[in-house]
Amino acid sequence: MNKDVRLEWEMMMRLERLLDTQADVARLVKQLATLARESIERGALCAKLEAKLEADAMRDTMPRWISVDDWLPELNVHCLVYFSGDERPHCLYRQQFSDRVEWVDDSERTSSLVEYIEPTHWMPLPEPPREGE
Repeated sequence: MNKDVRLEWEMMMRLERLLDTQADVARLVKQLATLARESIERGALCAKLEAKLEADAMRDTMPRWISVDDWLPELNVHCLVYFSGDERPHCLYRQQFSDRVEWVDDSERTSSLVEYIEPTHWMPLPEPPREGE
């Protein structure tokens, strides 16, 4: 009988250790799942931050609209010109005539627009694409 009790006690101890091990494994699996989720969230956040930094860097290198009250482009240099209330910018240049300087374009629509409305903003044209871009 003593031997049976001892064997039963050893089996109970092994079972208890096994249950403890299973509980430890379950805790570890839960911790790993939490770490994996946090890692994915951090990765997504890093990707968003990288995209924002890239957009900010591009914004800093791209031309911006300049008010004609602040600065005018050089004569005979094409640029994008915006007229208040118009739906799109136009590609124009300023040309010196004998007694005046005017915004000029070959388009009849823009030429007639320029006769009645002064542009509010302008922007330098971007560099043309390089071969292979």
